[in-house]
Amino acid sequence: PTSSSHLAPPFLGCVAGLLIDRRTSMLLQICMRSLTKLAAGIGSPKRIAILGLLVGQEAHAFLSVSSAQHRPCGGDKLAAPYPRPPHQLLPSRRAKGTTTAANIVETQVHTLHAHLQAAERSSPPPSSSPPFNMPQPPYQYRTESSTLDLTEMGTSLAQLEERRQQAYANARAIGKLILHSKLKLETGQTTTEIDAELSKLVASVAPNGTGGNRIQREANLSSRIEDCVRYTAFQHFLVTGQLLSPSAVTYATDEEYLAGACMGLCHDLSRYGMGRATARDFDSVVQASDLVQKLLEYLLKFDFRNGPLRRKYDATKYAL
Repeated sequence: PTSSSHLAPPFLGCVAGLLIDRRTSMLLQICMRSLTKLAAGIGSPKRIAILGLLVGQEAHAFLSVSSAQHRPCGGDKLAAPYPRPPHQLLPSRRAKGTTTAANIVETQVHTLHAHLQAAERSSPPPSSSPPFNMPQPPYQYRTESSTLDLTEMGTSLAQLEERRQQAYANARAIGKLILHSKLKLETGQTTTEIDAELSKLVASVAPNGTGGNRIQREANLSSRIEDCVRYTAFQHFLVTGQLLSPSAVTYATDEEYLAGACMGLCHDLSRYGMGRATARDFDSVVQASDLVQKLLEYLLKFDFRNGPLRRKYDATKYAL
């Protein structure tokens, strides 16, 4: 039932023993609590109408059994729609307060019926939408109406890649010139032209006075500058028998000078000393050995941390 008209009397006059019947009293309490929820806006009129109908049926069945003087179920004169078994029949002594109980329950049921009708009149018409909040659609990530301009960034990246490729090309060119110059030096040929070309290329890549700039060189250009300093220091030893001064290679950084003109030179002098010893050149071997000894004493003053210089220094000790 969906309307409170189903709760209208006929059952109002036949509720004499409603408070005495435990089951009917519980149904009435549930109905009143549902009515309280309905007044707060969280109840359902349909649920209260069903509960009210059950209360009326239970009261009618109870009074029918009482009027039959507690005869067993299934009797000819028992007209209750829901007859109860004998063990649930109430004793006759409990029916003394029937008139007073009927008046109280009738008043409560009238109040319930009035509240139901008021709730139906004030309740909004049923809608197709569910009584609970439905999930919202997924969050839509929207961008601004103006398109992001990445032209400047793209130009900067293109220029960076162009400089990187040019640095690789210069590094390969420096490596080739150093190899050709060493080959001519070992075969007794002159290296003037190659040395001039190498100096010109190094000056274009790393101008003089830029050694103090701590900006990292692009590509593998730093390794080629180190090889160039090493080659220059070896040539300086062949001419003067002394160590190359840092002021002679101002285009190199401190790390490049230490790795090339000091540690790398020790390995070159080790190979040079063995070659001169084969030729029984005692003085050249002594000069190379003395310079390596001085370099090792000089490098012992440094506190090298773990890194490229530390690994190269550990290999320098075996050159002596």
